[in-house]
Amino acid sequence: MPNRFRKVMTSYRLLVPLAAFLTGSLLSAPSHSQSDASGARTVGASVGYTDQEFNSRLDAPVALPMARISASFSSSAATIGFEYAQSLGDRDISERDATGAADRSNTSVNFEYRLGPSFHFLAGYSDTETSIRLRPRDGTAASNESYATDGYNVGLAYSLQMPGAGALRFSYIWTRFDGELELADRNAPAARADSALGLTGRFSPDASGSVAGVDWTVALSQSIALRVSAARHETTFELREDGSRFDLDQQDTRIGLGILIPL
Repeated sequence: MPNRFRKVMTSYRLLVPLAAFLTGSLLSAPSHSQSDASGARTVGASVGYTDQEFNSRLDAPVALPMARISASFSSSAATIGFEYAQSLGDRDISERDATGAADRSNTSVNFEYRLGPSFHFLAGYSDTETSIRLRPRDGTAASNESYATDGYNVGLAYSLQMPGAGALRFSYIWTRFDGELELADRNAPAARADSALGLTGRFSPDASGSVAGVDWTVALSQSIALRVSAARHETTFELREDGSRFDLDQQDTRIGLGILIPL
């Protein structure tokens, strides 16, 4: 997808100078061992599931086992974080008109600024793609579908400290993305020309939505913490074709279990 690649690289070129400036400032702060918990450099890893629903194109949700790695750099007021997620192998799917396999990847850069003891302002950039290889049941040639988004988000988070039991964090984020859809010819009985299942080809719709999340973090020792997280992503692709508008809704539910290690 050359157009999408150019857009992603342009976005990263805009973000890199900001990330470099913030990272340099944060790295100059005292380390975790020299100051309090608000000055830290942290790496993390987690495993979990992402349950992707795209009813306009898929008969049933696709449950994708995921692995994630992350790094963050914090001062007393701000944090910048990087995360990469990848599905663990291909996930088999079964449709009425085809079988196939799916995989998913996500890269994100996130910035957080403390507004007070409990509230935080959030902003970031995210690039996500789900790829599906379809094998029609009628024996015709295999084809590929992909659903991709890249763009920015802003939001708020509220943290609740629980002495002796870690911290709960609730977040709500608004998203605005550039979409990139590659839709295969499904050749299915339900693929009417006036339905989303009947769409074929490449499209670049706008996409918007929200993410509601909660996570719990608790220290297991001075050198490691446990994090349990869950989030619900809602995205609508606003696709226009031949004078008609199609709103394609995608829902992703993410559950993860991981560790955080301060450096």
